[in-house]
Amino acid sequence: MKSSPPQSRDMQPSEELRNISAELNDLFRQQNDSLENAVFMGMTDAQSKEFEKRHERIAELTARLEQFKDAA
Repeated sequence: MKSSPPQSRDMQPSEELRNISAELNDLFRQQNDSLENAVFMGMTDAQSKEFEKRHERIAELTARLEQFKDAA
């Protein structure tokens, strides 16, 4: 899993939105790939833990997007 982008106080809102969008796209792609593979091969405990970590990160990023929405 890739590292988190720089803290939001270090960048412009539009830059942060682009970073969040890019990270979400990557996470969703990884989640989709994991689910497709799980259908055919199952999911190991380690894969399941990574899936859950990505799920939690998606929730964090979604909450951050809500803050942008509320600020608008």
